[in-house]
Amino acid sequence: MASNLFGDLGSSLGGLMKGFSALMPQDDPAVKEMNAQSKVADLKKKESEIYEQIGRQAMENYGAEAFAELAVTLEANKTELAATEEALAMLVKEREEREAAAKAEAEARRLAEEAEEEARRKAMEAFTCPSCG
Repeated sequence: MASNLFGDLGSSLGGLMKGFSALMPQDDPAVKEMNAQSKVADLKKKESEIYEQIGRQAMENYGAEAFAELAVTLEANKTELAATEEALAMLVKEREEREAAAKAEAEARRLAEEAEEEARRKAMEAFTCPSCG
């Protein structure tokens, strides 16, 4: 019962996120990543459903030939899942690279500001009498 409740909650949240992503700019990297994650989850769910169908048919018929069509569908799903996971990995890598570049840029800016402040301080010391202040 509890797992079903949480499963329903998870699918409701997934549907909500899909609805929000439709309102967001589709060329935004974060939206692309979210859409790819959603598609990966959907394809994994579809794969599980296909395995379930294969299992039911196997139990009923006791033969692999009875579910050959599902095996083809499963292989097609696996191929699409692998491609989508690869695209998701690329999106994550690109995001991480952007974040690292932004962090490096912020650090460089901070160091430049510190150097500039130090240069100002030294310049002021040059114009100030050491004994008078």
